[in-house]
Amino acid sequence: MVITEFEYKVPDYIRKWAEEHDVPIVRTPLDFKKIDAEYIIEYSEDRDVSYLERIWCHSRNIPAVIGETERLIIKEIGEDDIKRYRELIQMYRRYLKISDMAGLSFEEFKERHEAYIRYSYQFLEYGIYGIYLKAEKEKGIIGIAGIDGTDEPELSYALYPEYREKGYAFEACEYILRYVKENELAGTIHLYTDVSNSRSFKLGNKLKKVYPELVLHITDPDGKAYEEKE
Repeated sequence: MVITEFEYKVPDYIRKWAEEHDVPIVRTPLDFKKIDAEYIIEYSEDRDVSYLERIWCHSRNIPAVIGETERLIIKEIGEDDIKRYRELIQMYRRYLKISDMAGLSFEEFKERHEAYIRYSYQFLEYGIYGIYLKAEKEKGIIGIAGIDGTDEPELSYALYPEYREKGYAFEACEYILRYVKENELAGTIHLYTDVSNSRSFKLGNKLKKVYPELVLHITDPDGKAYEEKE
């Protein structure tokens, strides 16, 4: 990874971060030609430390922290959490867009996720993330949440049963929607749910109040578009 400052001068706090992470900063095209780097970051005023930290993690195949809420850590899913990630997809295969991964063997699942890391986390810069409870970090992920797809990016989430109805899904999804919007990573976000899935139905309406851009697709038990009675 290398940072260039051809157009914008790198401020001291970024320079300090780069020094601590052994990331070179080059000032001229001639200096740049001397460095072989997979990740090249042209510094601009909207490149903050959190952005550089994510790219640095990607350059070393380390799961990057996307952000934190009051109770949660939202982080890319790494090798240590593959087993629990697979369990959640198998548990919620009926509802998740990525449910085609549910029938894969563990090795196939791991291989698919490695490809997902390269495409979603590193190329698109968004995806399905692990939800970690700050008070129980050693237990690994308690659920997943994130945005998947490109044509119609879709919000997905799932929690282990013991962590439901505690507000964690809303906390994680609200943060992720805001993160994607602030970083201009995806266009209109969609949420698909069934009115019979009361938890998802309530969560979708609650998210809509704080994130009006979210498009809800709600169906009744017959698969028809649901219209709430006044």
